[in-house]
Amino acid sequence: MLRTRLFLYLLPFVVILLAVGAYAIVLFARLASIVDASVTNNYQSFTAASAMSLALAGMDREVSWVISGPRVSNKNALMEYRKHFETNLDLLLKASTLPGERALSLNVATNYQAFLKAVDTINSLDSPENQRQAYEREVVPSGQTINLLLQKIHDLNHKAMLATSQNIRNITQEVTRLMIFGTVLALLFSTFAGYQLSRSILEPIQLLTRATRELGEGRLDQPVPVTTRDELGELALAFNKMAAQLQEYRQSTTEKIVRLHRTMEATLASFPDPIFVLDKEGHIELKNPAADGLTSEIGR
Repeated sequence: MLRTRLFLYLLPFVVILLAVGAYAIVLFARLASIVDASVTNNYQSFTAASAMSLALAGMDREVSWVISGPRVSNKNALMEYRKHFETNLDLLLKASTLPGERALSLNVATNYQAFLKAVDTINSLDSPENQRQAYEREVVPSGQTINLLLQKIHDLNHKAMLATSQNIRNITQEVTRLMIFGTVLALLFSTFAGYQLSRSILEPIQLLTRATRELGEGRLDQPVPVTTRDELGELALAFNKMAAQLQEYRQSTTEKIVRLHRTMEATLASFPDPIFVLDKEGHIELKNPAADGLTSEIGR
């Protein structure tokens, strides 16, 4: 059927569009998942590490003021820095998703306990000299180790965010290339489908038009070739049947006219009187033998 052929010609075009659209949706869903999972966790770890570095610096400053002598450390400030550090440490442990990040975070927690123990030791000492020695021996190394670990976590998440950004650009470029490829492929299929449709539909219509023109000019022996079994083929069969019926009708009509003409001639020949049959212009169209004899005598 013609409808089926049209559907089959357009089916590859539709399939290509659906495939390109489905794959693009999958890529965009993957992009959203990357942004939601990776960027969010990396950013949380990044900001937590930065906040912990600031809180650690504040605690170190408060401890150094304890051993400096003239200024008494503000315990409320020290507790506030400690609370801020521990809150971000919990957030860092929950957001650690990168390879090696979890181990670094646990190492930070271990060294932080050593740092707190050293601070408690300083607070328990009365001699400024002993406090200074404990500060340099225990607090400073623990703080440096924590800062080094936080810097590693900071750099690790920074690189991960840059890699995620590059991954997003790669996915965007892949989607763009896919769209271009799908568009070009769809154009090629549509061009091929248009060419095939022009051959399978327009050519039979052109043949039928030419045969109709010849039929109007009286040439009834020019059948339309039937190349398909669809609606166009049925139309060609119907046209050929009509032309055959017209040719048969013309032949039968011609035979009737010939018989009528012969009957008329025989009838006129049986009359003894001269008979002339004239056309609209007054010319003699038919006459009997008596009329032939009369015209011969007049001609003499």
